[in-house]
Amino acid sequence: MNTCNRCNRPLKDSVSVERGYGPVCWKKIKAEEEVQQKIYEPCTIPIQVLHHGP
Repeated sequence: MNTCNRCNRPLKDSVSVERGYGPVCWKKIKAEEEVQQKIYEPCTIPIQVLHHGP
């Protein structure tokens, strides 16, 4: 792959060619993945069990 999978610009170095993304797009992809991971990571707040009645 000689063009970026995100923006279709030519890739200039071997690392980018191997990844399939240029450095700017790679940073954007990683940032988006972090946001998605935070949205979908399990809740770590303990849930209190509510008791009804005596």
